[in-house]
Amino acid sequence: MRELLKQTPTMPVTVIAERIGWERGLTILRERVRELRPAHLPVDPCLADGQ
Repeated sequence: MRELLKQTPTMPVTVIAERIGWERGLTILRERVRELRPAHLPVDPCLADGQ
């Protein structure tokens, strides 16, 4: 999952679930992706003001 987010940080949870073979409910996976995704998103240039 982390490798997929590293490659494509905006990948939808449903696609991640399909790629990793997730067969359970999406709620737990969504929560985990919600925790991990921010670490893989690029910095927003509007927010990167050097502070």
